[in-house]
Amino acid sequence: MYRHKLMEGKSARNSILLSIEKMIFEKSYETEEHARRLDEISQKLGQAIGLTDFELEELSLLSVLHDIGKIGIPDHILLKPAQLSDQEWEIMKKHSEKGYELARSTPELASIADSILHHHEHWDGSGYPSGLQGDDIPNSPHLVDHRCL
Repeated sequence: MYRHKLMEGKSARNSILLSIEKMIFEKSYETEEHARRLDEISQKLGQAIGLTDFELEELSLLSVLHDIGKIGIPDHILLKPAQLSDQEWEIMKKHSEKGYELARSTPELASIADSILHHHEHWDGSGYPSGLQGDDIPNSPHLVDHRCL
Protein backbone atom coordinates (compact mmCIF):
# COMPACT_ATOMS: atom_id res chain seq x y z
CA MET A 1 0.00 0.00 0.00
CA TYR A 2 2.84 2.41 0.86
CA ARG A 3 4.54 1.70 -2.45
CA HIS A 4 1.27 2.36 -4.33
CA LYS A 5 0.82 5.68 -2.50
CA LEU A 6 4.40 6.66 -3.35
CA MET A 7 3.85 5.87 -7.04
CA GLU A 8 0.59 7.83 -7.11
CA GLY A 9 2.37 10.76 -5.48
CA LYS A 10 5.12 10.73 -8.08
CA SER A 11 2.52 10.56 -10.83
CA ALA A 12 0.64 13.53 -9.39
CA ARG A 13 3.92 15.43 -8.96
CA ASN A 14 4.91 14.69 -12.54
CA SER A 15 1.51 15.83 -13.78
CA ILE A 16 1.80 19.13 -11.90
CA LEU A 17 5.34 19.71 -13.10
CA LEU A 18 4.48 18.90 -16.70
CA SER A 19 1.58 21.35 -16.58
CA ILE A 20 3.83 24.10 -15.24
CA GLU A 21 6.49 23.28 -17.81
CA LYS A 22 3.90 23.47 -20.60
CA MET A 23 2.75 26.91 -19.40
CA ILE A 24 6.34 28.19 -19.49
CA PHE A 25 7.06 26.79 -22.93
CA GLU A 26 3.83 28.16 -24.40
CA LYS A 27 5.10 31.64 -23.53
CA SER A 28 8.18 31.33 -25.71
CA TYR A 29 9.84 28.65 -27.84
CA GLU A 30 13.20 30.24 -27.01
CA THR A 31 12.57 29.49 -23.33
CA GLU A 32 12.04 25.80 -24.13
CA GLU A 33 15.20 25.57 -26.21
CA HIS A 34 17.16 27.40 -23.52
CA ALA A 35 15.82 25.10 -20.78
CA ARG A 36 16.66 21.97 -22.77
CA ARG A 37 20.23 23.14 -23.46
CA LEU A 38 20.68 24.10 -19.82
CA ASP A 39 19.35 20.73 -18.63
CA GLU A 40 21.69 18.82 -20.94
CA ILE A 41 24.76 20.81 -19.91
CA SER A 42 23.92 20.85 -16.21
CA GLN A 43 23.41 17.08 -16.15
CA LYS A 44 26.83 16.54 -17.69
CA LEU A 45 28.40 18.94 -15.22
CA GLY A 46 26.50 17.43 -12.29
CA GLN A 47 27.66 13.93 -13.21
CA ALA A 48 31.23 15.14 -13.65
CA ILE A 49 31.32 16.62 -10.13
CA GLY A 50 29.65 13.56 -8.60
CA LEU A 51 26.18 14.79 -7.66
CA THR A 52 23.87 12.13 -6.28
CA ASP A 53 20.88 10.90 -8.28
CA PHE A 54 18.61 13.04 -6.10
CA GLU A 55 20.77 16.13 -6.69
CA LEU A 56 20.79 15.44 -10.43
CA GLU A 57 17.00 15.19 -10.40
CA GLU A 58 16.71 18.49 -8.54
CA LEU A 59 19.23 20.08 -10.90
CA SER A 60 17.20 18.90 -13.88
CA LEU A 61 14.05 20.34 -12.33
CA LEU A 62 15.81 23.67 -11.76
CA SER A 63 17.25 23.67 -15.27
CA VAL A 64 13.85 23.34 -16.84
CA LEU A 65 11.91 25.57 -14.43
CA HIS A 66 14.43 28.27 -13.48
CA ASP A 67 12.56 30.81 -15.63
CA ILE A 68 9.12 29.88 -14.28
CA GLY A 69 8.59 33.50 -13.24
CA LYS A 70 8.40 34.50 -16.91
CA ILE A 71 4.82 33.25 -16.77
CA GLY A 72 4.09 36.56 -15.02
CA ILE A 73 5.91 38.76 -17.55
CA PRO A 74 3.64 40.44 -20.13
CA ASP A 75 4.00 39.01 -23.63
CA HIS A 76 4.73 42.42 -25.16
CA ILE A 77 7.91 42.52 -23.04
CA LEU A 78 8.82 38.84 -23.10
CA LEU A 79 8.48 38.54 -26.87
CA LYS A 80 9.67 42.01 -27.86
CA PRO A 81 12.01 41.66 -30.86
CA ALA A 82 13.85 44.91 -30.14
CA GLN A 83 15.97 45.88 -27.16
CA LEU A 84 13.99 46.41 -23.97
CA SER A 85 13.65 49.89 -22.50
CA ASP A 86 15.02 50.46 -18.99
CA GLN A 87 11.48 50.22 -17.60
CA GLU A 88 10.79 46.97 -19.51
CA TRP A 89 14.11 45.53 -18.35
CA GLU A 90 13.18 46.25 -14.71
CA ILE A 91 9.93 44.33 -15.26
CA MET A 92 11.79 41.45 -16.95
CA LYS A 93 14.25 41.21 -14.06
CA LYS A 94 11.32 40.54 -11.70
CA HIS A 95 10.91 37.04 -13.19
CA SER A 96 13.33 35.50 -10.70
CA GLU A 97 11.36 36.94 -7.77
CA LYS A 98 8.03 35.89 -9.32
CA GLY A 99 9.46 32.42 -9.89
CA TYR A 100 10.70 32.24 -6.31
CA GLU A 101 7.27 33.11 -4.94
CA LEU A 102 5.58 30.54 -7.17
CA ALA A 103 8.09 27.81 -6.32
CA ARG A 104 8.00 28.58 -2.61
CA SER A 105 4.24 28.21 -2.56
CA THR A 106 4.29 24.93 -4.51
CA PRO A 107 5.41 21.96 -2.38
CA GLU A 108 6.80 20.14 -5.42
CA LEU A 109 9.07 23.11 -6.20
CA ALA A 110 9.93 24.47 -2.76
CA SER A 111 13.33 22.75 -2.74
CA ILE A 112 14.51 24.81 -5.73
CA ALA A 113 12.90 28.14 -4.78
CA ASP A 114 16.09 29.79 -3.48
CA SER A 115 18.03 28.71 -6.57
CA ILE A 116 15.30 30.16 -8.80
CA LEU A 117 15.53 33.46 -6.90
CA HIS A 118 19.31 33.73 -7.27
CA HIS A 119 19.89 32.21 -10.71
CA HIS A 120 20.93 35.60 -12.15
CA GLU A 121 23.37 36.58 -9.39
CA HIS A 122 26.94 37.01 -10.66
CA TRP A 123 30.18 36.36 -8.82
CA ASP A 124 31.22 40.01 -9.31
CA GLY A 125 27.96 41.31 -7.77
CA SER A 126 26.53 42.66 -11.03
CA GLY A 127 23.60 40.25 -11.09
CA TYR A 128 20.06 40.46 -9.77
CA PRO A 129 17.74 40.52 -7.86
CA SER A 130 19.96 41.12 -4.81
CA GLY A 131 23.32 42.03 -6.34
CA LEU A 132 24.98 39.34 -4.25
CA GLN A 133 28.69 38.84 -4.71
CA GLY A 134 31.08 35.93 -4.31
CA ASP A 135 30.48 33.77 -1.29
CA ASP A 136 27.34 35.75 -0.41
CA ILE A 137 25.56 33.92 -3.24
CA PRO A 138 23.86 30.90 -1.66
CA ASN A 139 26.04 27.84 -1.95
CA SER A 140 23.87 25.29 -3.70
CA PRO A 141 24.79 22.41 -5.99
CA HIS A 142 21.65 23.35 -7.93
CA LEU A 143 22.83 26.87 -8.78
CA VAL A 144 24.33 26.82 -12.25
CA ASP A 145 25.51 29.98 -14.01
CA HIS A 146 24.00 29.83 -17.49
CA ARG A 147 24.78 33.28 -18.89
CA CYS A 148 26.56 31.81 -21.91
CA LEU A 149 23.89 29.22 -22.81
